[in-house]
Amino acid sequence: MKMLAHEMKLQWMVLAVFMVLSKWQHYAAGNQLVPCYFIFGDSLADNGNNNKLHVRVYTLAKVDYAPYGVDFRNGPTGRFCNGLTIVDIIAEILGFHNYIPPFATAREANMLYGLNYASGSAGIHDETGQELVLMIVTSSPAAPSPSEPRVPAHMSLHPLLADSLTKGVTKPQFLLFRSKLNVECISLNMQLQNHHKTVQNLIGMLGNESALTYLNKFLYSVGMGNNDYLNNYFMPQFFPTSQEYTLEKYTQLLIEQYSQQLRSLYESGARKLVVFGLGKIGCVPGAIATYGTNGSACVELLNDASRLFNSKLLPAIDQLNDDLPDAKIIYIKSYRIGEDSTVLDLKVNNTACCPSSAIGQCIPDQIPCQNRTQYMFWDSFHPTEIFNIFYAERSYSALDPSYAYPYDIHHLISLDQGVGEAM
Repeated sequence: MKMLAHEMKLQWMVLAVFMVLSKWQHYAAGNQLVPCYFIFGDSLADNGNNNKLHVRVYTLAKVDYAPYGVDFRNGPTGRFCNGLTIVDIIAEILGFHNYIPPFATAREANMLYGLNYASGSAGIHDETGQELVLMIVTSSPAAPSPSEPRVPAHMSLHPLLADSLTKGVTKPQFLLFRSKLNVECISLNMQLQNHHKTVQNLIGMLGNESALTYLNKFLYSVGMGNNDYLNNYFMPQFFPTSQEYTLEKYTQLLIEQYSQQLRSLYESGARKLVVFGLGKIGCVPGAIATYGTNGSACVELLNDASRLFNSKLLPAIDQLNDDLPDAKIIYIKSYRIGEDSTVLDLKVNNTACCPSSAIGQCIPDQIPCQNRTQYMFWDSFHPTEIFNIFYAERSYSALDPSYAYPYDIHHLISLDQGVGEAM
């Protein structure tokens, strides 16, 4: 029996080496610009990992239902979009024939092409996104402040919770339910743990030196931080961070932890790394509906947080590039790209395309807007495919130098890196 198991392992190793050689030939022939692409992030990149989460109470941070995916060839997959996400489009530009599969459902052979570890509602901090606020409003109260968020009357309650939370309500009145819901997500630390398993599998297949050479040639992208503000710091009812830290101090702690996480990714073999900054989180429909704008177009307090995060992230990336031999880490200026999206001439910039629930996601099986190429936002927090295409193209090839630092993805993948130290 042991001999059979040993023979099977040898056969798998031979097959793995053959697959690697075949893939390198495919890559060398110019069909793909990088041999493999690993993705880390939140709901802007999640393509199905949250579908498979173990549910303790309710899993609200997943979207494996219509109308999500209405413009995607496979329908609803867990992408928080009507169609392609930013990383889907980047994979297309890089020459991949298939989209990078989610880690949760990937087969072992997929690791040679890339894996997507991203998870909706995840953050830099482990506790971010683990509790979701659910509120019901049946009539409009006075405008709230960021310390007292609400959901406006036109937004519907998520159908999974409607019966249990509205039971016994017999007359119209202003109702504000707050419920701590244990909602699973895969934090960045957990995503890195999942990637470590992948790296160990590659080492087992190819040996340490060959695996490391291979890993050094891959492209990696990370986009985190949105939920550490939207689903943590600015939710004082459920998280103490805004009482414990000023915005400046909290942001500094985020950057310090993020830097350590990026360093950990380097230690696992990453050399070519794309880091996406934060966009205008104060302009998403969910934020506007929750906090109000006090006469401005967006919630400026949230945009201030985004700008502060970005201003601290840039020197942190410089420091990592200085400290880590052969590291080539670039920063995509999401906020700046978002400012230039006016060239798309979208007609609707502050309303979701799909009828949205109290938590900002599309209500299952409701009919979305028909003119989706004219909408900036698909649901109350996530952009439409048309914006994702705009963003991905400018991340890959920065028409304006201010879109990327120190250079864009196209330039990054053209660089030759040396082999890093053994893990």
